Amino acid sequence: MTTNFATSKVLCQAETLLVAIGASPESGDNGTMGKVPARRQRRRTPPVYIREWLRAFGLKPAEVARDAEVNEGYLSQLISGQKKSPSPAFLVALAAQMPQPFHYTKFYEPPPDDATLRALAAIDPALLPFLKPRH
Repeated sequence: MTTNFATSKVLCQAETLLVAIGASPESGDNGTMGKVPARRQRRRTPPVYIREWLRAFGLKPAEVARDAEVNEGYLSQLISGQKKSPSPAFLVALAAQMPQPFHYTKFYEPPPDDATLRALAAIDPALLPFLKPRH
């Protein structure tokens, strides 16, 4: 291979740089300049609490699947944990079958437990307009 002066100068500078950063010039240039490439972390799927919400509302999965016009087998797999990431469209279809207005993102949060529901039931409804959320 014939090299001209400019190519020789670039190769010499590259070798000098490799020595300066502590990499061996014999290792060759693999484009990482001696750094180990970072591993991408896998995206974690948030848990979905479909079973818990259906129980909280006293709904049967088969009836909800039929009314929402979604596949009952797929809903069963989501409830059992065999499948983990339903599409937003699927959750919107389920949310439309809840007995009160329900946003599909609520499926990513567990429903309130019995103790919380009892405490809420004991609050005087006249006080509710005066209660403010704590941040």
